[in-house]
Amino acid sequence: GNVLGGMDVALRKFKAKSKTNPAKRDIKWDLMKAEDFITAKISYVKTLKGAPFSGERRLLLVSTFLEIYQRRAKSIHLGLRESIVHNDANDYNVLVEKGKVSGIIDFGDLLETKLINNLAIACAYAMLGNQEDPISAMIDVALGYHQKLQLQDEEIGILYHLAVLRICHSVVASAYESTLHPDNPYILISAKPGWECLQTLATRVTVNGPANRLHEVLTGESKDKFQCKGCSVM
Repeated sequence: GNVLGGMDVALRKFKAKSKTNPAKRDIKWDLMKAEDFITAKISYVKTLKGAPFSGERRLLLVSTFLEIYQRRAKSIHLGLRESIVHNDANDYNVLVEKGKVSGIIDFGDLLETKLINNLAIACAYAMLGNQEDPISAMIDVALGYHQKLQLQDEEIGILYHLAVLRICHSVVASAYESTLHPDNPYILISAKPGWECLQTLATRVTVNGPANRLHEVLTGESKDKFQCKGCSVM
């Protein structure tokens, strides 16, 4: 998170010299397009073969988290600050030296979008890597980022929902791609942690719990800033 925050500080200073900004582009993995992609392809998760859980359960997981995003985060998300971002800070794109992150590679998905999307994507991958406590994994990454580039309250409030949106985007994309490449078992194998993480979040995490924990860690305020009625996911 610390390295990603430092990189975002530098990228916020970048201005395209040409009249047309090359970072203003249309790519599949822009988190701003996740809602439309999920809505269009969600039926593929129900007929998916060889994936964890029943088709009905997979459909319920994705549809529930998408509805939570639409109800609790979307209107805020649309109004947040923008920047050029890396957009793909996953395990395979991180360089490590002597136990510490030394750099980030692969700028193929770079684009101008909401600044918070960059952190949300990194948090999503961290959550996939810590199935026992995905929220602590998210908070660790966000804390490192916040030390370099301070998050706004609105960003803190919806970061968790954006990270989950990215996980939903990934599993739905895998379900769809498996129909295009049915002989590629890696597609389903790579999606397995995503399904397991969604199940964990749905059964063990309340809607606003992550945002309140994150807000307390980043600001030192212990009160529940983000309130809701009926906070259970499922």
